[in-house]
Parts: sequence; structure tokens; C-alpha cells
Amino acid sequence: MGTRLAAGAYIGIAVYCLLSLVLGPMGTASYRDLERQVHRMRENLQVLESVNAEAVARRDAALSDPEALALEARSLGYVEPDQVVVRLGFPAASRTPRDAGTLVPYAHPRGMADAQLKAVSLAAALCAAFAGFLIRPARGRGRRFTEPDRPAIREGDSRSSAT
Repeated sequence: MGTRLAAGAYIGIAVYCLLSLVLGPMGTASYRDLERQVHRMRENLQVLESVNAEAVARRDAALSDPEALALEARSLGYVEPDQVVVRLGFPAASRTPRDAGTLVPYAHPRGMADAQLKAVSLAAALCAAFAGFLIRPARGRGRRFTEPDRPAIREGDSRSSAT
């Protein structure tokens, strides 16, 4: 009986370990989801870095070149085409926000909660222990396959001597 309970416990622990490895919150499925999310975030970071580099280049051009400043002012609608641009000082920051890329929301990785893993493992252990109690061990552990009983042959028996 103790062996059957121990076997059920071992099966439950093995099921828990296997499920945790594959489907658990720190399992391989969760890590694959997190790797995909990191990849999306890195792609978004590259886009944001390129937008930032473009904005810095436009700012530097507007600060150093009067023609670039006039072109930028006309593109923003501050100056009409027939007006002349005169730079008096550092321009104030624009109040309209620029497109800063896309928002990459955090998505919780899929996987089973630890409590669910423990419940499934406990069910597997109980099923294994119950199955162990239903299976009856063979009697006389030394002889699994018994031969049919044969009558013993004696030396003096007339049936056994070949004439």
C-alpha cells in the first residue's frame, strides 16, 4: 500500500514538473511570448530612434541655415510664401505633439497559473494512486506464469516405463 501511494506521489510530482516546464508562468511557452514582445519593442525602438534622428537633424538645420528655417516655418504654416523670415532668437517649442511612434502595450505571457498546475498534478497523483489500489498484485511473487499441475512420475510406475 505504501508503494502505491509513493508511486502516486511521484507521478503527481512528475506531472507538476513537466507542466511547469512547458505551460507554467516561467515555462517555455511564456518565454516564447516574451521573446516576441521584446522583438516588437526593439522594432518600435528603432523606429523611434530614426524619428528622433530626423527631428534632431531638422532642428539643427533650422538653427544653422536661414533657408531651412524659412522652409520649416512655411511647412508649418507660420509664414506665407510671399513673406520674408527674419530670425530674432531661438524659436519657442512647438505646442503640437509629433508622432512619437506606436504604443507597444504589455501583454501578460500566456501560460497556466501555478495554482492550476498544482491542481492538475494533484488530480494526476490521486488518479495514479486510485489506479494502484484497483490493480491487485499477483500472488506468489516468484511465479507469474504457473504451469498446470501434472501428476508426479515415479520410478516404479508402469505408465512411465516404455516397453
